[in-house]
Amino acid sequence: MYFFTEKELRMMYKKKAFNQFVLEKNQKLTPEARQFLLDRKIEVTTCKYKKTQEKTIQKEMQSTEWMGYTEMVSSEILEAYFLSETIKHRVSKRILLLESLMRDTLEQPKELNDDNFPIFVDIYPYVTDLEGPLLVKLQKVYGLLCLMTHQFPEFNHGFRKVTMELIGIVETIVGGIDDKRDDVTL
Repeated sequence: MYFFTEKELRMMYKKKAFNQFVLEKNQKLTPEARQFLLDRKIEVTTCKYKKTQEKTIQKEMQSTEWMGYTEMVSSEILEAYFLSETIKHRVSKRILLLESLMRDTLEQPKELNDDNFPIFVDIYPYVTDLEGPLLVKLQKVYGLLCLMTHQFPEFNHGFRKVTMELIGIVETIVGGIDDKRDDVTL
């Protein structure tokens, strides 16, 4: 068993300031060392707790990334469908079925479920409607927001706010609700 002393911590802190101190399995703090860390508001964690915390963060990031990539792939497939419909190509129905197959077979793994990020509206039943291309574009924006949330977690709150508004717009489109809000500004 190894005990960190206040003197050791002071020297470590003098070399490079830190705001978290991780204790390994066979390490402890002397009372003076603990007080030194408390006075500087330095968080003390055990190696086991830190690993659990890192796994949770990694799981959340993977979940958001997974949503982003699946939304982007789905959007690309649906845009291919619209292009094939425009030129009246015979594979257009197969492309639409491909998107459905992708959604069914590439469901988000259960261990990656992220209850914190808002889920996008299922636009699949509406893609053949007049608003289909617009819905696909908005789905692609959602996918990009998922990826940006992962890359820039410090803006999480802002991304969530934008995503909620985006989902509201899509719900208005698929619900056939006439959006007559006066507070809409660009």
